[in-house]
Amino acid sequence: MNKVLIIVRPEGSAGLTWANKLHLRDGSQATAFEVNEVARAIRDFGCEPLAYTSTCDGSNYYGKYLSKDIQVVSADKIYEMINEISVVVMVGTVAKAGTQNAFMDGTFNHVGWRDYALNDRFCGEVGLYKTYFSNFNIPIVFVSGDVAACKEAEEEINGVKTLAVKKASCRGKATLIEGACEKFYETCLDALKSDVKASEPIELPISVKIYFSRTEYCADAMRWYRSSAVRLDARTLEKKIEKITSLKDFT
Repeated sequence: MNKVLIIVRPEGSAGLTWANKLHLRDGSQATAFEVNEVARAIRDFGCEPLAYTSTCDGSNYYGKYLSKDIQVVSADKIYEMINEISVVVMVGTVAKAGTQNAFMDGTFNHVGWRDYALNDRFCGEVGLYKTYFSNFNIPIVFVSGDVAACKEAEEEINGVKTLAVKKASCRGKATLIEGACEKFYETCLDALKSDVKASEPIELPISVKIYFSRTEYCADAMRWYRSSAVRLDARTLEKKIEKITSLKDFT
């Protein structure tokens, strides 16, 4: 059975409209509801749902509310199963770091990362995942999140179906869009039935540049990356990807 990967970001769910309530029960249950509705659409489409998040392993926060038949996978496990994954969907997506009028904008690390570029093209998580999965000819067909994240996805991926669940009034506060939560199943199912093609892969090697908000964050990262990265200046490092394997290569 083909598998569909659900990439989950709790920050973009409808249950989170105040930034300081990320891990409260209501927000966790709302995130799980959205993932479960998307997983239901995936099963009705005849595929098996997988779930991955870069922010936790799914065993805490919203993870305990997930449907039991959703397999939670790690970044390394995704690569092991890459030939079984036919489609990717993104739930709770956030806009790239520095986006105006976006709720909890950020690229992986909300505190430490100021910006992010692939082959000198600035992008957020949508662009990162698009780049990774295009190498394996896997399309991203559905994205949910706030208005800014959905707009970014539509600009990044031709034909992607989006579902905006809230609109930010500032980085830490948003207003729900009425009726949006009722549309996860139908919108995702429509997306799965669509003819969205995988994006064109970008040329290897890929330059990954991470721009940090403070010099000590860059210094700490260099100790972590060791010889695999070069420090370009006080707050910027660069890595080169010669062969695409794990998602970890991009972060």
